[in-house]
Amino acid sequence: DYPNAVATSNRHWPNHTGALTWVHTFSPTLTNEVLFNASRDYQWRGSGDKHTNYSAALGLPNPFQAANWPNFSGMDLTSASSSGTWPFGTAGLFWLVSNFGIVEDNATKVYGKHELQFGIHMREELIKKSAASTAGAFDAATLATALYDPSSPVASPAALPVTGFGLANFELGALNYSASFQRRWYNMRRSEFDPYIQDNWKVTPRLTLNMGLRWEIRTPLYDRDGTLLSFDFAKHALVT
Repeated sequence: DYPNAVATSNRHWPNHTGALTWVHTFSPTLTNEVLFNASRDYQWRGSGDKHTNYSAALGLPNPFQAANWPNFSGMDLTSASSSGTWPFGTAGLFWLVSNFGIVEDNATKVYGKHELQFGIHMREELIKKSAASTAGAFDAATLATALYDPSSPVASPAALPVTGFGLANFELGALNYSASFQRRWYNMRRSEFDPYIQDNWKVTPRLTLNMGLRWEIRTPLYDRDGTLLSFDFAKHALVT
């Protein structure tokens, strides 16, 4: 959006969160609370929109049929506000969808001089991440319209100074081109289970003991499709 920026980026980032709480009194000495919470955070960014094949519309190669605006460089157009070159860059396509679900149950039981609190906290994370294939990078700094410097060695030819123009190379289609292919989605998963129990024991009117135990279990982050790589020391090989 600015003359000195590397690229113009569009960002779409809605978030939806909901929560529900239910409290019930079973008896004068027993109460229970149940909590439900869910959140979805959807982040997308890129140049242009996430559907249009801009390269095809411009008649440029796009072997992976990637959406997004391609990247252009080396056209020797100077920015009016700086000594740098005017950018025709692109922000690569990127998605990050984070879904979180929480269920929690907390109970309180009064038994004589003991107030027992116990329950469990459960959390599930479903994270989808993608850095999609690029629509390509086109570099016009090819010296296609420059004059050959006869004094340069044959093994490493060079151009005469102040000859050639990147925009002319671009108009002639004399460009260096590259594109990268990336796997579409990573479907990451992780779970958490946290049971606990606590005893608030009123030993005397002037002495209360608070004793409790909480066990937090968090599973390792894994890919639902089993495509993460690791190294097997026994087999001396990369494994999924």
